[in-house]
Amino acid sequence: PTISPAQHSRTSPILLTSRNTCLKTLHDHFCIAYAPLLESADPKVKDAGHLLASQDALQQERDVWTRATKMSYRSSIVTMAVGIKKRDVEAVKRCLSEALSILPNGDANDHTELATALATRLRSLCTEVGTNAAVDEKRRSEERRIKTELSVTKLKDADLICPDRRLAEFGFDVVPTRDGKQEAAAAQSSTSADAAWGAGSSELSAHGQQKECDRCRKPFIVGQGGPSDSTTGQDMHACHYHWGKKTFERDPTAGVRHRVQVWTCCGRGVEAPLKGDRTCCVGPHVFKEEDVAQLHRREGFVSTQELDEQLSNEERQEAKSTRLEIVALDCELGYTTGGLSLTRVTLIDQGGKAIYDSLCRPRTTLVDTNLQFSGVTTAQLQDPTIPSLPVIRQTLTHYISPTTLLVGHGLENDLRALRLLHPLLCDTALLFPHPIKGFPYRQKLKDLAYRLLGRTIQAGMSTDGHSSLEDAKASLDLVKWK
Repeated sequence: PTISPAQHSRTSPILLTSRNTCLKTLHDHFCIAYAPLLESADPKVKDAGHLLASQDALQQERDVWTRATKMSYRSSIVTMAVGIKKRDVEAVKRCLSEALSILPNGDANDHTELATALATRLRSLCTEVGTNAAVDEKRRSEERRIKTELSVTKLKDADLICPDRRLAEFGFDVVPTRDGKQEAAAAQSSTSADAAWGAGSSELSAHGQQKECDRCRKPFIVGQGGPSDSTTGQDMHACHYHWGKKTFERDPTAGVRHRVQVWTCCGRGVEAPLKGDRTCCVGPHVFKEEDVAQLHRREGFVSTQELDEQLSNEERQEAKSTRLEIVALDCELGYTTGGLSLTRVTLIDQGGKAIYDSLCRPRTTLVDTNLQFSGVTTAQLQDPTIPSLPVIRQTLTHYISPTTLLVGHGLENDLRALRLLHPLLCDTALLFPHPIKGFPYRQKLKDLAYRLLGRTIQAGMSTDGHSSLEDAKASLDLVKWK
């Protein structure tokens, strides 16, 4: 490369001949730094190397020329050349194979187009490609990434992973052995679960059974009592309830210290002296079950180890390229005639990118999507192509192995929704115990995110629900903060 008279200011105290001489020096050093490209037998790789060396030499010289004086110009060029000479050539070689694997398709005979695309890709992927200023910034960025990057080893050393022997103590579902002790989570299977809890998925629906409403606490018959045209078989207006929680607020009409108990959903007083119905919501009666044996009969539990063993050798080999060491997880649930059922599951990687986000079609009759909390509507679940829980669990094997660390907030609820047994867990609900009451009381993910991350989540209106992607990312970032 050369600098033409048109690219050189006549008023510059630095001669054009000096600039071109120094440009050649820089170019020679860039050629050494990009030797893995220039020595390649592949024409497009060699062209990419020449392109990068020319572009970076021109830009590096110009950066020096615009800042240096006549006296400091040559010494600054020497300093830049020394910096280029210290580049990690092996890093360029390592990034080359990755850049080639994701190179966009093009005309194999058009080396210029492919070389340009490859050069652009290398500039993005490799910390050792670019001017010295660009390389320094990329190195700092990589150092920050490595510093905040999670690993199972780091989290184990920091004692942030839930001990396997204490899973049951913290509310996670584990299979008991005959002597009453819990079975090692890594060894659990549907066979041992069936032996402990009965046949899995043997009683999907509670239709016709009497249950207590999870909202108003009144007894009702599941799937019955509604008009003949009801799609659920139930009266969709039988339950009058508050979806919020009780909290204390200062009463502006009374003294400064006087506080009253109100509902968070509508602001109405819990003991308001009003006649008639004081609730703010109307819907169907719904129920949920806590007994793990009953949950197993509704939808059978399965371990990640067992899911992995069900894969063929070819499928397991393919999954190696997509499985991650750490995955953040969040699930949303809705009410069905089988109790609380999974309606959406989201997985994100360490960078906060969603790697899997899918609705889940319940295998029993949908009664209420729990919109205020799930953000999932009935219309969204009408698509017959939406996968069911067994299909979703098979898909999860592409991202989760028996040794993957799962991150989340209140993970026992997410794993219960998935009917999944997994041994390696990092739960932010346990990492940040309630400061006053301690375990089993927990801090809300929303409060932790606001206080520690300065982030507002779950801030939608009552009809928006939560975002499983937003919640999963908040959990992951809280672990990084910790």
